[in-house]
Amino acid sequence: MFDTAAGLFVARRVQCLAVAIALFLSTGIGVHAAAHSGQEHSRQHEEMVAACQPPSCTRHRHYIAAEEVLWDYLPSSQDRVWHREFAGVQESLSQVERRVYRKAVYRGYEDGTFTKRVPREEWLGILGPVIRAEVGDLVEIVFYNAATEPFSIHPHGVFYTAEHEGAMHADSGEGAGVRPGETFTYIWQRAGPADEDPGSILWLYHSHHNEPMDVNAGLVGPILVYRRGWLRTVSESPKILNATTADAASTRSATSDALIAADSTFKRDTAVVATTHTYARDVDREFVLWLDVLDENSTPYYLDNMRRVQEGAIHPPGSDDGLPMADREALRKHMFYSVNGRVFGNLAGIIASQGDRVRWHLAALGTENGVHHARWHGPAGAQEERGERRDGVSLLPATFRTLDSVVDQVGQWLINCETQLHLSSGMAAWYRVLPRSAEDELDQAAKGSTADMQKTDGLQFAESHQTKPAKSIAQPFSFEEPPPPPMSAGSWVVILCVFVCWLVGVTHMLS
Repeated sequence: MFDTAAGLFVARRVQCLAVAIALFLSTGIGVHAAAHSGQEHSRQHEEMVAACQPPSCTRHRHYIAAEEVLWDYLPSSQDRVWHREFAGVQESLSQVERRVYRKAVYRGYEDGTFTKRVPREEWLGILGPVIRAEVGDLVEIVFYNAATEPFSIHPHGVFYTAEHEGAMHADSGEGAGVRPGETFTYIWQRAGPADEDPGSILWLYHSHHNEPMDVNAGLVGPILVYRRGWLRTVSESPKILNATTADAASTRSATSDALIAADSTFKRDTAVVATTHTYARDVDREFVLWLDVLDENSTPYYLDNMRRVQEGAIHPPGSDDGLPMADREALRKHMFYSVNGRVFGNLAGIIASQGDRVRWHLAALGTENGVHHARWHGPAGAQEERGERRDGVSLLPATFRTLDSVVDQVGQWLINCETQLHLSSGMAAWYRVLPRSAEDELDQAAKGSTADMQKTDGLQFAESHQTKPAKSIAQPFSFEEPPPPPMSAGSWVVILCVFVCWLVGVTHMLS
């Protein structure tokens, strides 16, 4: 009896010791694999950067943050398409809040401190900053997650490795889900227009940690790819004050004169406002329009938004104690048929000058609701797409189209989705054509603003989990090979459990 009990005791101790050794070895292997993965990531960075040499390749670095905001789909409180009044919109705050939702957006910054925003055009609406590059260029995106949910940046139409894909799946890399307060640098190579395409084409980037919810939250931005030599950087473009530059790839810059009182003669100080970007050589202006049905019932913030906008909903009386079927009409009240995140003609800033060659980039995402037919009224109606003339174009989910037109009539004209439900629900925007003499307003629209969303129609930023990046983010960005990463807290817990198990086993064996 004693021998049997002793044998079982020793066998259990041996099993415990074997498990302890296995756990210890697996922990060490996991740490080594993590270190190797980090070194491989750094090596890929170095190889891609080393291969990018001018003039055949240019490096473009962008600093983009995901931020949480309160977004107003209808900032004017007016239906600017059908000219309808929204009942009770002035009297009832709850009616206003039904158009205001907590969302996440991409916004661009000047450097890794993420303290000063880059200017952005008003027509972008909810879209993130435009990423511009030529075929074969290298794009680096330093992404900082200032939101309270894990997000990423996943691109369409570029080349990338699995580590830089930004999409969550079984073999996804670190960039698939950047946690709040952390940064990740994506590196992509640009594909570009085919022979039959125009000089620039559109792709999108968006968060892909939880794709449907992230897109509905507002994390979408445009990528414009140009033919080699068709995009000139601002530093290479001549700047002529108070005039239209003769360079076909440039846009207007502006000056602002102020009168300053001095001890003697009055002096004039001139503030120079430089152009933030250029367009393709074959057009004067480019606009990106994202037509989509944004579903506030399916975002990471839907519970928070529900608490903000619900008006004391109760269960209807009846004998059935289960939950009622989903009210499709109630769900539709939180679905917005938008153009760049605005509805009923509330997207501003689509302005061109009479005679301009305008390039329209269109995109759609979404589900079965994402089937659209975009139509231009007025002078932009005669579009050219690969040599074909048309006044509209159809869009399926996850499709991108590029069309050109010449706007030769002064006035205000409508762009809308011809799908009846989408049009009646507000999927429309206005574009304006100004006479050549109205350069001041055109210049103001072209140079953009850094004040986007800081205060728009009385709307303030939503409180964010972390408003400033950690100090390490401000350090100069480097591709130097990092040291092996330290073991995580979970690894130390496993090691501690293994040690305790081993110690208990030895104690029992010696007792």
